[in-house]
Amino acid sequence: MENTSKEQEAKRAYDKIFKLIEKSTDVINEDVFDVKYKAEQHLFKLKIEDFGIDVPINRFSYKDYVNLEYNGNISIGYWGEKYKRTISWSDDGRQPDDELLYKLEFSTGAYILGSAYHPTLFQKMFEELKKFEHKYIDTANHSLYFTMDKAKGVHEAYPEILKKYRDEYKPYSNKLKAEKLRKELESLEG
Repeated sequence: MENTSKEQEAKRAYDKIFKLIEKSTDVINEDVFDVKYKAEQHLFKLKIEDFGIDVPINRFSYKDYVNLEYNGNISIGYWGEKYKRTISWSDDGRQPDDELLYKLEFSTGAYILGSAYHPTLFQKMFEELKKFEHKYIDTANHSLYFTMDKAKGVHEAYPEILKKYRDEYKPYSNKLKAEKLRKELESLEG
Protein backbone atom coordinates (compact mmCIF):
# COMPACT_ATOMS: atom_id res chain seq x y z
CA MET A 1 0.00 0.00 0.00
CA GLU A 2 1.37 3.41 -0.94
CA ASN A 3 2.04 6.11 1.63
CA THR A 4 -0.72 8.73 1.30
CA SER A 5 -1.54 11.83 3.26
CA LYS A 6 -4.74 12.29 5.22
CA GLU A 7 -5.76 14.86 2.64
CA GLN A 8 -5.44 12.36 -0.24
CA GLU A 9 -7.38 9.69 1.66
CA ALA A 10 -10.14 12.16 2.56
CA LYS A 11 -10.34 13.42 -1.03
CA ARG A 12 -10.92 9.88 -2.30
CA ALA A 13 -13.63 9.35 0.32
CA TYR A 14 -15.35 12.65 -0.53
CA ASP A 15 -15.19 11.82 -4.26
CA LYS A 16 -17.02 8.54 -3.59
CA ILE A 17 -19.63 10.29 -1.44
CA PHE A 18 -20.33 12.96 -4.04
CA LYS A 19 -20.63 10.41 -6.83
CA LEU A 20 -23.34 8.68 -4.78
CA ILE A 21 -25.07 11.99 -4.03
CA GLU A 22 -25.07 12.96 -7.71
CA LYS A 23 -26.90 9.71 -8.53
CA SER A 24 -29.61 10.52 -5.99
CA THR A 25 -32.69 12.41 -7.18
CA ASP A 26 -33.81 13.43 -3.67
CA VAL A 27 -30.91 15.81 -3.01
CA ILE A 28 -31.37 19.58 -2.99
CA ASN A 29 -28.62 21.44 -4.85
CA GLU A 30 -28.07 24.03 -2.09
CA ASP A 31 -27.45 21.25 0.43
CA VAL A 32 -24.95 19.56 -1.89
CA PHE A 33 -23.16 22.87 -2.46
CA ASP A 34 -22.87 23.46 1.30
CA VAL A 35 -21.57 19.95 1.93
CA LYS A 36 -19.06 20.26 -0.93
CA TYR A 37 -17.84 23.61 0.42
CA LYS A 38 -17.38 22.11 3.91
CA ALA A 39 -15.54 19.17 2.37
CA GLU A 40 -13.20 21.57 0.53
CA GLN A 41 -12.51 23.40 3.82
CA HIS A 42 -11.77 20.07 5.50
CA LEU A 43 -9.39 19.06 2.69
CA PHE A 44 -7.62 22.43 2.98
CA LYS A 45 -7.27 21.89 6.75
CA LEU A 46 -5.73 18.48 6.12
CA LYS A 47 -3.31 19.95 3.56
CA ILE A 48 -2.12 22.47 6.18
CA GLU A 49 -1.78 19.70 8.76
CA ASP A 50 0.51 17.83 6.34
CA PHE A 51 2.94 20.72 6.92
CA GLY A 52 2.74 20.31 10.70
CA ILE A 53 0.37 23.18 11.47
CA ASP A 54 -2.90 22.40 13.23
CA VAL A 55 -5.73 24.86 12.69
CA PRO A 56 -9.14 24.38 14.35
CA ILE A 57 -11.82 23.85 11.71
CA ASN A 58 -13.89 26.72 13.17
CA ARG A 59 -11.15 29.16 12.04
CA PHE A 60 -11.93 28.43 8.37
CA SER A 61 -14.27 30.79 6.60
CA TYR A 62 -13.02 30.08 3.06
CA LYS A 63 -12.11 26.89 1.24
CA ASP A 64 -8.61 28.12 0.31
CA TYR A 65 -7.67 30.68 2.98
CA VAL A 66 -7.65 30.80 6.79
CA ASN A 67 -6.84 33.44 9.40
CA LEU A 68 -5.03 31.98 12.37
CA GLU A 69 -4.77 33.32 15.92
CA TYR A 70 -2.46 36.12 17.14
CA ASN A 71 -4.62 39.17 16.37
CA GLY A 72 -5.41 37.99 12.84
CA ASN A 73 -1.90 38.73 11.62
CA ILE A 74 -1.20 35.15 10.52
CA SER A 75 -2.92 33.54 7.58
CA ILE A 76 -2.47 30.61 5.25
CA GLY A 77 -3.91 30.58 1.80
CA TYR A 78 -3.47 30.28 -1.89
CA TRP A 79 -1.98 33.40 -3.44
CA GLY A 80 -1.99 34.58 -7.00
CA GLU A 81 -4.03 36.57 -9.46
CA LYS A 82 -6.66 33.85 -9.87
CA TYR A 83 -7.45 34.04 -6.11
CA LYS A 84 -7.45 37.85 -6.15
CA ARG A 85 -4.71 37.70 -3.51
CA THR A 86 -1.55 39.49 -4.48
CA ILE A 87 1.22 41.24 -2.59
CA SER A 88 0.54 44.98 -2.36
CA TRP A 89 4.12 46.29 -2.48
CA SER A 90 6.41 43.31 -3.07
CA ASP A 91 9.95 44.55 -2.42
CA ASP A 92 11.33 42.91 -5.56
CA GLY A 93 8.16 43.15 -7.66
CA ARG A 94 7.58 39.39 -7.75
CA GLN A 95 4.09 37.99 -7.25
CA PRO A 96 3.02 34.48 -6.27
CA ASP A 97 1.28 32.43 -8.92
CA ASP A 98 -1.06 29.79 -7.50
CA GLU A 99 1.07 29.26 -4.38
CA LEU A 100 0.08 28.06 -0.93
CA LEU A 101 1.76 30.52 1.47
CA TYR A 102 1.95 31.30 5.16
CA LYS A 103 1.65 35.05 5.70
CA LEU A 104 2.85 36.91 8.76
CA GLU A 105 1.58 40.49 8.63
CA PHE A 106 1.76 43.49 10.92
CA SER A 107 -0.64 45.99 9.36
CA THR A 108 -0.44 48.20 12.46
CA GLY A 109 3.34 47.93 12.64
CA ALA A 110 4.75 48.56 16.11
CA TYR A 111 1.28 48.64 17.70
CA ILE A 112 1.49 44.82 17.77
CA LEU A 113 3.69 45.33 20.84
CA GLY A 114 1.34 47.66 22.71
CA SER A 115 -0.56 50.94 22.68
CA ALA A 116 2.49 53.19 22.24
CA TYR A 117 4.39 53.10 18.98
CA HIS A 118 7.98 51.84 19.38
CA PRO A 119 9.33 51.55 15.80
CA THR A 120 12.89 50.62 16.79
CA LEU A 121 11.82 47.66 18.87
CA PHE A 122 9.31 46.56 16.23
CA GLN A 123 11.97 46.75 13.50
CA LYS A 124 14.24 44.57 15.64
CA MET A 125 11.45 41.97 15.91
CA PHE A 126 10.69 42.17 12.18
CA GLU A 127 14.38 41.61 11.37
CA GLU A 128 14.40 38.52 13.60
CA LEU A 129 11.36 37.12 11.79
CA LYS A 130 12.97 37.78 8.40
CA LYS A 131 15.67 35.25 9.30
CA PHE A 132 13.12 32.45 8.77
CA GLU A 133 13.72 32.47 5.01
CA HIS A 134 10.65 34.18 3.62
CA LYS A 135 9.96 33.85 -0.09
CA TYR A 136 8.28 37.24 -0.52
CA ILE A 137 8.42 40.42 1.51
CA ASP A 138 6.33 43.57 1.54
CA THR A 139 8.33 45.89 3.81
CA ALA A 140 5.92 48.80 3.34
CA ASN A 141 3.09 46.76 4.87
CA HIS A 142 5.29 44.75 7.25
CA SER A 143 4.36 41.42 5.63
CA LEU A 144 6.39 38.24 5.22
CA TYR A 145 5.29 35.33 3.03
CA PHE A 146 6.71 31.85 3.60
CA THR A 147 6.46 28.67 1.58
CA MET A 148 4.74 25.91 3.51
CA ASP A 149 7.96 23.94 4.00
CA LYS A 150 9.29 26.93 6.01
CA ALA A 151 5.98 27.77 7.71
CA LYS A 152 6.15 25.35 10.63
CA GLY A 153 9.42 26.82 11.91
CA VAL A 154 8.22 30.41 11.93
CA HIS A 155 4.78 29.37 13.20
CA GLU A 156 6.26 27.59 16.20
CA ALA A 157 8.78 30.35 16.97
CA TYR A 158 6.47 33.34 16.53
CA PRO A 159 4.60 33.23 19.87
CA GLU A 160 7.88 33.25 21.82
CA ILE A 161 9.40 35.97 19.63
CA LEU A 162 6.31 38.14 20.09
CA LYS A 163 6.36 37.54 23.85
CA LYS A 164 10.06 38.43 24.03
CA TYR A 165 9.51 41.79 22.33
CA ARG A 166 6.34 42.55 24.29
CA ASP A 167 8.27 41.90 27.49
CA GLU A 168 11.01 44.21 26.23
CA TYR A 169 8.34 46.80 25.42
CA LYS A 170 6.82 46.87 28.95
CA PRO A 171 9.45 49.14 30.59
CA TYR A 172 9.06 51.61 27.69
CA SER A 173 5.29 51.57 28.09
CA ASN A 174 5.52 51.96 31.88
CA LYS A 175 7.87 54.93 31.46
CA LEU A 176 5.41 56.64 29.12
CA LYS A 177 2.54 56.02 31.54
CA ALA A 178 4.58 57.40 34.45
CA GLU A 179 5.45 60.55 32.47
CA LYS A 180 1.80 61.06 31.58
CA LEU A 181 0.72 60.63 35.21
CA ARG A 182 3.42 63.09 36.38
CA LYS A 183 2.15 65.69 33.89
CA GLU A 184 -1.44 65.14 35.05
CA LEU A 185 -0.37 65.48 38.67
CA GLU A 186 1.56 68.68 37.90
CA SER A 187 -1.46 70.19 36.16
CA LEU A 188 -3.68 69.28 39.11
CA GLU A 189 -1.22 70.77 41.61
CA GLY A 190 -0.47 73.83 39.45
